[in-house]
Amino acid sequence: MSSEARRAQVASSAYEDGSSPRRVLASDSVDLEQLERQLRERLDALGPAPRAELLHVLMLPNFDRADRIGEFCGNRKTRTLAELPIDCEEDRTLRAVLVGMSREGPA
Repeated sequence: MSSEARRAQVASSAYEDGSSPRRVLASDSVDLEQLERQLRERLDALGPAPRAELLHVLMLPNFDRADRIGEFCGNRKTRTLAELPIDCEEDRTLRAVLVGMSREGPA
């Protein structure tokens, strides 16, 4: 189920079962905390050099970023590193979050 479909389902259930929108937002924040924890674990597992490279790639202009991601995909050693930037191409908010988390350094 897509995140938009999930949000729509959660939002609609708030009114069907009588719960308040505030309760829905509270449950969404739990999902966001879980997402942040998972992202942090993936970033921490990369190590400092790949993490710095990821930050560099995420900050590149669109076409340069796409070229660099393609290079990652084409190399067996860096193919797994390409997964995060590929996900970020589909979700600009995720890219912004990852840039911020990458700048912070390991937890």
